[in-house]
Amino acid sequence: MSDTCTTAELRVESGGNDSPQSAPGPRHGPGRRGSILFVHGAGHGAWCWNEHFTEWFERRGYHVTAPDLPCHGEQDRTGVKKIPLDTYIATIAAEAAMLEPPVILIGHSMGGFIIQKYLESNQADLAVLLASVPPSGVGGMMRRMATHRPLAFLHTMLTGEATKNARVTRDYFFSPDTADRVVDATHQRLQQESSQVLKDMMKALHPERVLSPVVVIGAEHDWLVAPPRELTATAHAFGTLPITMPAGHDMMLDFAWEQVAAEVERAITARLPATADAQ
Repeated sequence: MSDTCTTAELRVESGGNDSPQSAPGPRHGPGRRGSILFVHGAGHGAWCWNEHFTEWFERRGYHVTAPDLPCHGEQDRTGVKKIPLDTYIATIAAEAAMLEPPVILIGHSMGGFIIQKYLESNQADLAVLLASVPPSGVGGMMRRMATHRPLAFLHTMLTGEATKNARVTRDYFFSPDTADRVVDATHQRLQQESSQVLKDMMKALHPERVLSPVVVIGAEHDWLVAPPRELTATAHAFGTLPITMPAGHDMMLDFAWEQVAAEVERAITARLPATADAQ
């Protein structure tokens, strides 16, 4: 994929024979325990997985892919605010098509919403949603922001930036026990998100169309995106029970990241016994 947003948009929106879904590239060789595709959330990039998770899972025998969504991370960010959700979904579809089974999709926050939408018309061996936007969309999150943090909410609406300082970054994304250096480093790497995608995520999904098994994991200190009521509703929508970890919303970066990683692996091996046998 090109490093420019414009090219990514043009490749996806036609949905015709040139779309990534209809013309997958060569498959990536499998890890001995399966293929994991990590999907990051709003304002983040592949860097949030690469800090800890990619190496942790690679060491345990998985083939790991953690792409930047268009206009995120190391890519040219010009035009990010106009990208539609369909572009992100097609990006993930193209990545998933190149993986050898068993394919495990792991999405955080907005990334979880992207995976849910993708699975309405595709299948994976397993999906793991981490502090995910619920199937009902971002309406609840927006109301909580506007009610409890009105000035921060106004800043986000006007600029597209998730937070304006490290104090707000901690409030939104981390637990009280996470080191300041982790919070500061994360704040420096946050970026603008597409305002079109935020509008697209106001529309509810159709979890009844999802045929793949889904694991739902939330964070004890996540009051914003997946608080207990919405976490439970998400799990119920996929016929499972929620798992809650002692972490903030950015579970893969928080002080308890390794506990979260271990819980994800337990979920994988419990539902895909062949991955345990391949250790």
